[in-house]
Amino acid sequence: MEPPAFSDSRVKEIYDSYNFILCNSKYAINEPLETDTVEEQENTEKACRKAKAHFEEIQGKDGPLLVRQIHINFLLKQLHGLSHDYIALEGSRTWIVFWCVNGLRLLNHPIEHSLAHRIVTFLAECQSTTGGFGGSPSHVAHIATTYAAVMALASIGTEDALKVINRKTLYEFILSLKQPNGSFIMHKGGEVDIRGVYCAAAVASLTRIMDSKLFEGTPAWVISCQTYEGGFAAEPFVEAHGGYTYCGVAALAIFGKLTMMNIDKLMKWCASRQMAYEGGFQGRSNKLVDACYSFWMAAIFPIVDYELNNLDDKRYDFGGIFEPEGLQWYLLELCQNLERGGIRDKPEKNPDAYHTCYGLAGLSVAQHYSMREKETVVGGKENTVEQINPLYNIVCQYHQLAFQYFEKQPGIVVAHPPVAHP
Repeated sequence: MEPPAFSDSRVKEIYDSYNFILCNSKYAINEPLETDTVEEQENTEKACRKAKAHFEEIQGKDGPLLVRQIHINFLLKQLHGLSHDYIALEGSRTWIVFWCVNGLRLLNHPIEHSLAHRIVTFLAECQSTTGGFGGSPSHVAHIATTYAAVMALASIGTEDALKVINRKTLYEFILSLKQPNGSFIMHKGGEVDIRGVYCAAAVASLTRIMDSKLFEGTPAWVISCQTYEGGFAAEPFVEAHGGYTYCGVAALAIFGKLTMMNIDKLMKWCASRQMAYEGGFQGRSNKLVDACYSFWMAAIFPIVDYELNNLDDKRYDFGGIFEPEGLQWYLLELCQNLERGGIRDKPEKNPDAYHTCYGLAGLSVAQHYSMREKETVVGGKENTVEQINPLYNIVCQYHQLAFQYFEKQPGIVVAHPPVAHP
């Protein structure tokens, strides 16, 4: 039986092994395996080949170039105002600010004083009097938009920006979301979600309000979200997902509890998410490549590598399971919109601030973190973006500024004294 002409050798290998089992069993079939999943994968690869040809037609074959200024213009345009077509994102305005500010910082573009002032003023209006930030002014405080607002203010990096954050009400807001089993709801009356744990942990650790009460029992709940595959789910007993896995791993790293999880299964699952043909990452088994997972998945490798190897004298060797050059090629050659600017999910999709932020963050991880002795920047040093702190997804320089600022602030009145974190 002749196999179909798959464009991807990896898919052909899967077909061959599956077909061998079927053809050597009493239930053998004589038709090729054709599914919607295989068809979508083939279509994606065709789009990648088309995008590669278009890219080489414009830039040549010498190596991909990061069109830095075009991306800067794209992000600045998003910050200066969106059309009425974006009304559905009214509840995500703090996120849009974070995506754009973080993207500009990754591209090492200075944010002029007047724009920074407007951003700080807007985010201050999004802060609730009872703690936390909403997606827009007067919106209900939500832990995810609180993370976005705090990280955006940290990425602005000025004292005026950092002093906007009311640490006392922020602590009270986070504590109000805590559940008896250690989990967190996303907002008052909202759903339990592992994103809530990560956002709470990242915000509390950066602003230095962590104490022994705030996250009591939380690491154990996070571990209950690790699935049989090795990744983490939004809550116990559902499917592993790249974004949720990042949240679980980063939260455990902040708590200093990475060794509680099944590390071998995690790393195998994460490595399996990098696509052999495209070079980028998928977010779940049998799904398509997506540029946002360039950060959500790739950032897990430096987090685990760095945090574990600083816990004890044992060296954990994860060499060879993450291919940073392949990820860089995917982002630079297949995901850049060369005309309008911005990073897209995959070829034939439109760019947006979300994928631009996480695509650039993934590019940073791939450039600055490698399991090899020598790091490689695909396309040359001119493509280098700023180094990201993978625990918080903000540029290292601004993480340090914020951390030092909050470390010098007087302690807040809480029931338990602050505790150290990695």
